[in-house]
Amino acid sequence: MNKTYPAKWAVMEGAAQITIDSAPCTMELVPKNFSLPKNEDGFLVSVDVTFLESINMDRNVLFLWDDADNWYDIKVTNNEIRLQKVVAGVSYELENSVVSFPFEPDVEYHLEVAFAQNQIQLTIDDQLVLSTVDTEPLLNHQSATIGLQAGVGNLRRTASRFDNLLVFQENSLSQQLVVPSLKQSDPLWANLEYDHASEWSTNPTIQDWGCALTSMVMILRAHQIGQFADGLSITPETLNTWLLAQPDGYVDGGLLNFIAVTRLTKQLGGIFNTPSLEYNKVGWKESSGLLPAITELQFNRPLIVQIPGHFLVATNVTADQSDLVIHDPAYSYDTLSQHDVDPVSFRTFYPSHTDLSYILLTHSPSLEIQTTVSGQPILLSSTTDELISAGADAGGAHSPTIISESLAKPNPGEYQLTATNISDQTDAFSLFTYDQNGEVTTFAQISIEAQASKLFELQYYTDHPSLLTEASTFERFRQHLESAFLDGNIQTPITWWWLDHTTELAINADQRDFYQELLNNLIAWYSDSLTPQIKTQLLAEIAIIRE
Repeated sequence: MNKTYPAKWAVMEGAAQITIDSAPCTMELVPKNFSLPKNEDGFLVSVDVTFLESINMDRNVLFLWDDADNWYDIKVTNNEIRLQKVVAGVSYELENSVVSFPFEPDVEYHLEVAFAQNQIQLTIDDQLVLSTVDTEPLLNHQSATIGLQAGVGNLRRTASRFDNLLVFQENSLSQQLVVPSLKQSDPLWANLEYDHASEWSTNPTIQDWGCALTSMVMILRAHQIGQFADGLSITPETLNTWLLAQPDGYVDGGLLNFIAVTRLTKQLGGIFNTPSLEYNKVGWKESSGLLPAITELQFNRPLIVQIPGHFLVATNVTADQSDLVIHDPAYSYDTLSQHDVDPVSFRTFYPSHTDLSYILLTHSPSLEIQTTVSGQPILLSSTTDELISAGADAGGAHSPTIISESLAKPNPGEYQLTATNISDQTDAFSLFTYDQNGEVTTFAQISIEAQASKLFELQYYTDHPSLLTEASTFERFRQHLESAFLDGNIQTPITWWWLDHTTELAINADQRDFYQELLNNLIAWYSDSLTPQIKTQLLAEIAIIRE
């Protein structure tokens, strides 16, 4: 229904249009005598879609329709795009099947869905926004067709316009990207200082240390991201300068932060209509071998490969799929196997309009950091030693050894971080939080004393800067009381007993505020038997005790 009138598809100015304003229902528009091509090269469905009135409605393009229990479609609601698959009445979610796109109401968008050899790609206005691999169970689409769909559920109104619905027989998956081959030894930038490499090397140049930097430029250029907003060409020299100007461009001495570069791609995409690149790090596993890299390359996405002490770009797969074709910024190698080492990780860059949110932790090997949510540990993905080794001319020098831990698309909310220093010297970690636009909040060089542990509370947000505060617990406070008594900073046994006994009660109670106030009063009462320093420390710790 459209209010009091039956809802129906109509041809208006040569386009199919429908408005539904009613209780939940769904209406399809499916051709009577048309079947999709059955050749191995697959097919491509293209259509122009206008989201009338608002984007907060449901719209669907059925690019594979057999019957009500067997179909694939692209569903758009608000700024979310979802690839839906139903086989034998059961819904299946494919990997990378949900992305975001900045749609506007009453604007026409050109959508293309390519389906070939179980690969599915969606482009909008000639930009690749979604790609995935179909998995079992597969739909036997010998008699399948296409269609359009409009429906209402919780959202009781929808209005859509579809035009120029076309089907092509040939395989129209995106053409191979051209990846330029760049060398860190190029005289244009070879002798420039990389990051602040003079702090750890007598040969601080891009030629010695710029493998990740040069590889990143190759990836950017492959995606036609070749200039900054002011028109300056992106090269290892200019990208190095840009990274140095960012609060998160290089972290902890020589570590190029790829997440910072995704922010740059988002900014430039708004100017030049180039893609935003979504970054991910996949650790090497012997069981899967090169498969993560091969999958990326099958979808025409060149990637950066990390091997011990070095970074390079994988551009293609050999014919037998046993090796990767590479552009190496330092060596005259054409395949990965010429390095004769297993990869450490794969760094992927996915053209996307989804959010760029991230949490990144960097620290030395002497720090151990555990992250929890509501008391439950969570695993930050792909913990890796980040290390760049210079060439033979630099005497085998290497950059500082850094461990990076990251979490892509974290849920907003409260995270607890426990940092433990297992060394005999003061150490520090850095935390970088990124909102959905890749904008960073930096918490740099947070100090942890030797053989000490600290608890921090992170309030993470996807739409504005996050907050980090030091925290404690009653259990930790009790341990500190014992240390203070043994060290003589709590000077009488009765003072220690009352503070310890009260804290023991607090550990098993639910009234945190009550016991915090009680401990404050006890410290005031026994002030004369506390050293000024320990009194200040205990009062400060009581204030940051959490449940």
